[in-house]
Amino acid sequence: MDAALAGLVGALGGGVIGAAGAWGAALIAFRAARYQADTQAKSSHEQWLRQVRRDVYVAFLIKARRALDGPFQEALDRDQTIGFVGIESGELGTLIAQCSAAYDEIEEAEAAMALEAPPELVRTARNFMEALYLLVHELRLIELSPGNADIAQVGAYSSRAFECFKEAMAICRASLQD
Repeated sequence: MDAALAGLVGALGGGVIGAAGAWGAALIAFRAARYQADTQAKSSHEQWLRQVRRDVYVAFLIKARRALDGPFQEALDRDQTIGFVGIESGELGTLIAQCSAAYDEIEEAEAAMALEAPPELVRTARNFMEALYLLVHELRLIELSPGNADIAQVGAYSSRAFECFKEAMAICRASLQD
């Protein structure tokens, strides 16, 4: 083979190898950029989801705390001091209406929690709502038939609600740390 021809074949081979190398390098750079973009998008989505959860948790906890410090605390205070014997029906009716309204507000926030929260928190929030529901139900029984109502249940349901609230707050905090 002629030296010029051998040089030409060598130059063409080197060019092909060089082009293939550049193409390979471009492919590697593309994959790295895509991986970085996917990782960044996933991180942004996780941050957004954490913020959504935080907002849902805060809404639930604020409404629950407001109810526990307000009408439900009033019911508990009355139960622990003078009781419900002799309470005027209008006064008890007002307390029941306030507790029912607070329950309805918390129920909205609890529904949002059911969509966003981990199962353990959903169960705890549901138990909290059940305790409040039973407390309102017991207050209605006291209003309708004071002699037949189990007044001691007011304190039991209140205690259960407060315990569930504390547990829900701890789970919310732990959930946002993960």
